[in-house]
Amino acid sequence: MFGIMKEYHNDLFDAKGEMNMTSKLIQITKFEKEPIQEIDSAYFNNYPIVYILYNESKKPAAYIGQTVHLQRRMKQHLSDTQRKPLKTALFIGNEKFNQSATYNVNL
Repeated sequence: MFGIMKEYHNDLFDAKGEMNMTSKLIQITKFEKEPIQEIDSAYFNNYPIVYILYNESKKPAAYIGQTVHLQRRMKQHLSDTQRKPLKTALFIGNEKFNQSATYNVNL
């Protein structure tokens, strides 16, 4: 996945090809109302975000999506009974992303 991002966004990586982790690029949290509300919405709601909702139970499941309105979309997912088994949320985003970049990450 990161190889695809590097191809389109070389400025997100240092000279060694490693991802610049000093910016808010990746965030992992519990897929619950309170932790989701604590996400810096000013940062994550202004740019396209790719997200993965998943669990690691005996019957693993995942949902992959993208949005530019993170808080609103997570509120929809939290009220969706099909998403109840999912326990963890992973968000990938950066101010340098554009809509087409998220499609490449979302492969």
